[in-house]
Amino acid sequence: MQATDLIATLKNGTQCSIRLCHTDYSHDSELLKEGIRAAWGHLSPASRFSRFGYAPERLNDQQLDYLTDLDNLNRLAWCAYTGDNTHSTGIGIARYISIQDEPGVAEFAVTVVDEHQHAGLGFILLGKLIESARTAGLKTLRGYVRRNNRAMLGLAKKFGAVAHKEDEYLQVDISLAPGKQNSPAHAAPLTPGESRGN
Repeated sequence: MQATDLIATLKNGTQCSIRLCHTDYSHDSELLKEGIRAAWGHLSPASRFSRFGYAPERLNDQQLDYLTDLDNLNRLAWCAYTGDNTHSTGIGIARYISIQDEPGVAEFAVTVVDEHQHAGLGFILLGKLIESARTAGLKTLRGYVRRNNRAMLGLAKKFGAVAHKEDEYLQVDISLAPGKQNSPAHAAPLTPGESRGN
């Protein structure tokens, strides 16, 4: 798997760390749950609805268990946070979960807290998720995006996504076929200390 730490400066000037989420130990899992709980409080009802299709005040234990059940192969996530290891604040996460009855396909989702939306963080997180999906041998990342979520649709399109109609959502597929370029042609590879964004 790729190196797990990356420092990025967002378009709003915020410096953040990007890390492959680990839940190898119960301590790691609890830290990730705490980060998700805290970040949830920084999502407006509109953002929660765009991401989940409903806008609960808080996530319950079952939802948190699901979101943090990671094996870094079939269920994997990249986290973004500000601060350091002793005091950090989660500001974004991108994750995928392999679809059991569709080999090579995984469902993906990206969430960025309101104050850091449109600053390039979603682009960085989705780019790292695509790298990991390729390493894991996946062929397609699939997302379900509400039709009015133009920001997410625009982000997916930057990575070559194709959208298909499906009720009030659009099914968005990002092909990971060998040789396919999944980032804008003008963009150089991301390196520590650099960032790009939408």
